[in-house]
Parts: sequence; C-alpha cells; structure tokens
Amino acid sequence: MSHFLIVAYKPDSVDYCRGCRMESYSADHAVTNMLTADALVDLWAVYLLKNLNLGCNESGYGFWIFKDGIKVFDEYQPYWDGVERGYDEAWYESVTYEQLAAQQQQDNAEIVALYEKALALAESMNKNAQDLAAAKAQADKEQAEAAAREKRRQEFLKLNQEFGPA
Repeated sequence: MSHFLIVAYKPDSVDYCRGCRMESYSADHAVTNMLTADALVDLWAVYLLKNLNLGCNESGYGFWIFKDGIKVFDEYQPYWDGVERGYDEAWYESVTYEQLAAQQQQDNAEIVALYEKALALAESMNKNAQDLAAAKAQADKEQAEAAAREKRRQEFLKLNQEFGPA
C-alpha cells in the first residue's frame, strides 16, 4: 500500500489599492506524512477549499505531493524528469526509457485522479457552506419579520387597550 506526503505552502501576500495597504495575509506551511489515498484526498480538499475562498489579492496554497518518497506532483514545476522526481539513481539508470515513461504515466494518472477527486470534494464543501449561509440568512430574515410582526401586534394591543376597540 502506498503512502503519500503532502506539502502545502501559502506565501505572504498583501492587498494594495491605489498605494494604500488594505490587508495583509500571513504565510502558512503544512507537511503531513503517511497518508492513504483517501486521507490525501480529504486533506487536499481542505486546502483547495481554502483556495476557493481567498481574500482580494491573497495568494493561495501551492502543493507538492510525494508517493512513497518520490515526488509525483509539483504545482510550481509541472514537468520534471525522473532524477528530479527523487528516484534512486541506481534504479533510474537501470531502467529503460519505456519503463520510466510507463511509471511516470501511471503516477501522473493516479495523481490527476486524486486531484480531481479532491477538487470535487472541495467544490462540494464550498457549495454546502454557501447553501448553509443562504439558509441562515433566510432564517434570520424570517426571524426579523416575525419579530417586527410581534412588535406591531403588541403596539396594536397597547393602543386598543388605551383607546378601546375601533
């Protein structure tokens, strides 16, 4: 069974408008090791969800994914050869180009599938949060309307008591 390591990095960023600093965002760095594929998807989805809800000019998270110690995903360097991926040099020199290409293709297909699964989960979580916020806003509106109706009813009863029925 394969184990994954995810490195998530979010650089400092600052939002400026017409030379004025509006907001600054601090960096974040997280490394999580010994993840199964499902745990990787869940954790990756959390960071992708954060990327879906960034502030104005806020930098998002970048990712590096390692599978059994071999880099299989690098957001900042999408194309790399086997040595840069971290393959053992003796193994790398002993395999044919076809074997290496097949291994890279298999790793790429797996990481793309995991990424798509994580992105779908993040979008679902984002939609659920938006639906929840809309439902809360609707409930708050209904509560405010009910409070206004009750206030008008109390005022009517008070006037009715003070001046008698119409």
